[in-house]
Amino acid sequence: MKKNILENKTILLGVTGSIAAYKAPLLVRELIKKGAKVHVLMTKSATEFTTPLIMANLSRNKVIVDMFDAESQTSGAWHIELAHNCDAMLIAPCTATTLGKLANSICDTPLVSVAIALPTEIPLLVSPAMDSTMWIHPATQRSLELVRQDGALIIPPVEGDLSSGFVGPGRFPDIEDIVTVLEETLKNSSETRYETNVTYSKNDNIINNDDSPLNHIFDNATEPIEESISKDKWNAELDYELLKKKSNL
Repeated sequence: MKKNILENKTILLGVTGSIAAYKAPLLVRELIKKGAKVHVLMTKSATEFTTPLIMANLSRNKVIVDMFDAESQTSGAWHIELAHNCDAMLIAPCTATTLGKLANSICDTPLVSVAIALPTEIPLLVSPAMDSTMWIHPATQRSLELVRQDGALIIPPVEGDLSSGFVGPGRFPDIEDIVTVLEETLKNSSETRYETNVTYSKNDNIINNDDSPLNHIFDNATEPIEESISKDKWNAELDYELLKKKSNL
């Protein structure tokens, strides 16, 4: 029987004020179904798209929105305690605002405070979601690169229909794909080295990893060639992120 890597794992889920936050309850439900213990942190903007009550009911844990909420003050440094007692933190969706705060250690929300307090051995996964023009803006890309350099695994957005009515990059990935990336990250972080056959050329940044499960996420899809190309690129970016995480182990 295949081992469920998420069983009894403590996952911190950060939810920010992207319109994609309305999908966050589905993400919580999927993690709970796989046996994870989920603690949700929300920015105040995120509460405009889904409610702490919904997230608390699904996660079966109190949701933290306010840094100084009296019920959250279970210890002198509750955010440190929370950060040091989890198996991974996932910020999904992540806005350009929170991405910028992560890049510059602006800890004015519980979500960012906990993310910055994570020990380096605990994986931080960030799934940005925003409109295309915001995603490709140089400021967003600078923040993205800084967060990446600091050790976070970036789950890149996909191309598709956006809430603005435009079509382009910035769309929140499918829930099952985000969960798969989290599972693979936990699996790899629990090993002293990766067992997959990976080759990397510094000259041309080519990644060749035929054995990676990420390459098979979309194997059974029947879709237009444009979407297939976009998803192949998405998988390649994820493999690259995982390879860089390996080099830091």
